[in-house]
Amino acid sequence: MRALVAILAALPLAVPQCHGAPSRTARCTDTNPRIEITGPQDVRDQPVPADTTLRARGATWIGNEDYPVGLLGRDTGACVVGGTIFGTWPDSDRWSKWHYRGALRFSQPGFSVIDVHVVNTGDGVKPKDHAGGAAQDFWISGSWIQHAHDDCLENDYLHTGVIQDNLFDGCYVMFSARPSKTLDGRDNVMVIDRNVGSLEPMRSVYKGSSPGTGGFFKWSSRPPKVVLTNNVFMAVQPPNHGTLDPPPSTLACSGNVIVWLGQGVFPNASAWLSECPDTVITTDASRYSEARSAWLSAHPQVG
Repeated sequence: MRALVAILAALPLAVPQCHGAPSRTARCTDTNPRIEITGPQDVRDQPVPADTTLRARGATWIGNEDYPVGLLGRDTGACVVGGTIFGTWPDSDRWSKWHYRGALRFSQPGFSVIDVHVVNTGDGVKPKDHAGGAAQDFWISGSWIQHAHDDCLENDYLHTGVIQDNLFDGCYVMFSARPSKTLDGRDNVMVIDRNVGSLEPMRSVYKGSSPGTGGFFKWSSRPPKVVLTNNVFMAVQPPNHGTLDPPPSTLACSGNVIVWLGQGVFPNASAWLSECPDTVITTDASRYSEARSAWLSAHPQVG
């Protein structure tokens, strides 16, 4: 519960703010001791030491490694800042191959991912359990994920975390919280705040016609609660599977914009307006393009 209170206190919402301590971003970029890397990198499969920043601005992982960056351990309070992860696989690869590829995965508790750029992979960022660690209380912000053939953000271990101020720039599925085994995330909270994201029809699909997408949210039957605020999401066609509904477990939901560029009226309007009554649903493509341009202008340091 203390982790949840800290997460909510850090948000620009109508909740009490916590002053005096440095923000998560400030700790990562200004006060943590650093490990500096730059230029072309080999596969990294080791954790970041506790309360240390892996400063990777200008570092690149380019190639066909299924998991180029794995920060798998149990040291707490660490983070990665910057870096570009670029997959070189062809779009024609089967979805079953994309399903087992991920750009950045971590199991370190209290871990932060800041200003990372991911292009052409299966999953973008994956908090998970591994090697004795569990990625509870994660923080992902300022990151740009492009052309993700599976999930832009995969939280399939149902952990508490903040996903704030990211650009999910072409996802097959935008957010996943659906484990392959029985897990119960109902005591946890995912904060999804001030993100800009679009679903991109992909050539290789899980099922259905091609090109196609899944939904905005791929959700567990026992999911974390969700704070869903001030996001701009776009879809250009109905999903092959799943829906374009909001998650059914919202703790708070306000200020969101849905841009619908498919045929006819947006098919999931009633679900959004029931769960999140002030949602703006529009067919004006400029609402998305302007939000995307504004995000890119505000984040020249990404990568």
